[in-house]
Amino acid sequence: LERYVIIVTSLSHDFDPANWAGVYQPTWVEAAITIGSFGLFFTLFLLFIKNFPALSITEMKETMDRKAEAKPAASWPEPV
Repeated sequence: LERYVIIVTSLSHDFDPANWAGVYQPTWVEAAITIGSFGLFFTLFLLFIKNFPALSITEMKETMDRKAEAKPAASWPEPV
């Protein structure tokens, strides 16, 4: 009898959200929070890119190669 009560009461409520009645409609508050989150992210991202611009790796390699060719390699000091 105890098993029957546990099973029957658990089947009285469907815990799968896909089977609930109706379609989910977000409220204007939820939509505003979502849009605001995206806006804040892109604002901070653009400010970061403005202050720290993205550099191409190939450009950095070319710059490093030119610096290495222009400057001779340092040598070890001669022992006394």
